[in-house]
Amino acid sequence: LKDRTKDLDKIVFQEKLGSYEDKTQRLKKIVSYLADKIEAKKEKTQVIQAAELSKADLLTDMVREFPSLQGNVGGLYAREEKYPTLVWKAVYEHYQPVSLDDESPASLTGAILSIADKLDSIVGVVGTGITVTGSKDPFGLRRNAQGVCKVIIERKLCLSFSRLLDKVIAIYGEKLQEPKEKIKSYCLDFFSNRLRYIFERQGYRYDLISATVSVSIDNIYHSYLRLKALDSLKESPNFEPLIIIAKRVN
Repeated sequence: LKDRTKDLDKIVFQEKLGSYEDKTQRLKKIVSYLADKIEAKKEKTQVIQAAELSKADLLTDMVREFPSLQGNVGGLYAREEKYPTLVWKAVYEHYQPVSLDDESPASLTGAILSIADKLDSIVGVVGTGITVTGSKDPFGLRRNAQGVCKVIIERKLCLSFSRLLDKVIAIYGEKLQEPKEKIKSYCLDFFSNRLRYIFERQGYRYDLISATVSVSIDNIYHSYLRLKALDSLKESPNFEPLIIIAKRVN
């Protein structure tokens, strides 16, 4: 796998965003940042190594023949090559979840690499001026955004999503054609809508979701905790008197 990474510069990730070698170098920086922010210092070295190997299986005959196996094949090959468990598992799991019904990565390294990979793709595509409209989503941005939210919530990861966006945008540098603030603003709105969709699918009331998400989505896991708290409070006999007091003070 390590030898194959040398040829990643020959595979185009996206015409305006460079090769998979460029993407790999960005992923190494993003996972390093994420590992620091969620205090995963023990896993930092392994997840950086996993990021370096994560796209190597795109150069294998197996993935050329069966594209749906990308990631899985790389993880299995890494295991056969005796890479540490946290490394090969991260490679194996980093495309997960592919839908809201799919399982999230079981390992912390897999979760970190999954978030980094999906967010890199979203920021890059938005930065080229491509946006999701109606039923058009050629790059699967909705699916990727939902995957990021799902992993953060299920792994209970506490971090500033706004600062994470800043970091990814900064790592892209001059490759992005749209203004940085425009990219960030679009991504925040986009993720806000995806969170609403996820919460609606979980059966929460529309007004509670709106109240929760409108405050902020800077900490996605905290948004989920706020929604759960509101949902439990609404059944309390003290809830209505509290609202009346708040309205009168206001």
